[in-house]
Amino acid sequence: MQPYCDTMSQMEPNTHITLPDGRTLSYLLTGADSGPVVAVLDGPCSRGLGRALAATARELGIRLVIPDRPGSHGSTPKPGRTVADWPADHLALMDALSVDRFGIVTQSGGTPYGIAVAGAAPERVTAHSLLGAIAPLAEKAQWRAAGKDMKMAAFMSRRAPFLLRAGFKRQYKKLPDSAMGLFKGPDAEVVQIPWVKELFVVTTGELFANPNGFIEEVRILCKPWGITPGPVRASLWTGELDRMHPPSQARRVAEILDGDPPVTVVPGVEQIGLLVIFEEALRFATFSAGRRRDRQAARNGLRRRDLAVAPHPVQLARARYRRHDRIGTVGENDVIGGVPHPVHLHDAWTSNRSRTHMS
Repeated sequence: MQPYCDTMSQMEPNTHITLPDGRTLSYLLTGADSGPVVAVLDGPCSRGLGRALAATARELGIRLVIPDRPGSHGSTPKPGRTVADWPADHLALMDALSVDRFGIVTQSGGTPYGIAVAGAAPERVTAHSLLGAIAPLAEKAQWRAAGKDMKMAAFMSRRAPFLLRAGFKRQYKKLPDSAMGLFKGPDAEVVQIPWVKELFVVTTGELFANPNGFIEEVRILCKPWGITPGPVRASLWTGELDRMHPPSQARRVAEILDGDPPVTVVPGVEQIGLLVIFEEALRFATFSAGRRRDRQAARNGLRRRDLAVAPHPVQLARARYRRHDRIGTVGENDVIGGVPHPVHLHDAWTSNRSRTHMS
């Protein structure tokens, strides 16, 4: 197999820097051409979150930087690396791009890497938005709370990597069906939306084509993170029905972080369905919505933690989720499998939160 699936990567600029130790760090720039910068750190070997955020970021005037961790895409592998090693690479990339301050958006396996960067250089991070956060799997309680797919991946990565490599090879040959078969719950409906399906199939293909990178990342996630959080504003969003990393894991991550950050449980969605809060997460990461939330909380006598259970009336502009420019536009009236387009889900959710808060 090739180092990664070529279908989308060949259409993306081959951008990279050379790190001080001679390794290559590849990355993707997307979103707006100018404006505040947000670094996007997804799960193992994935650019999926950054690609999915791109259209919303363009509309908001936010630049996205998607770094590839060692062993992913064009980044040189670094055997024996830990989560604590990542900030040096990350900050070297930001320096090379002449970016002084930046926000961070993380998802799933990208969680500890974002926390590590915020801990290493808190003065450079505007805010940290965490989507579908994963807690330290080295903690027994968090291991028990993890979904069975997560546990199986961890077991095979550590005990039977040869079986995982063989399985990934078979799954790669069965694309796109193998990608679409990964979900059984609400996310199975969301991935039927044409632009989500195309992005997800390509991103999953890249993952299946890089089992060694996946194995290394999962092994790292199963070890103690060995990092110290920094005094950086943070907010967490988690799907109510997320089985891979359930809401209890997001609450544990909130306990680890400084500042008592809010945890918002988004009703009726798993992980991919969190696209309904992409705009809110990007605004928070650039610090454009956080101050409004604090003022509103103060007026209503709420602590920051209360925002995790009491709806907060952030006035969101209507989210328009568009496909990548080369693909076209998704109609806002699309109904996939009897489920409203996420734009309508987003509007209904925001409206309900505001009504509940005011009642």
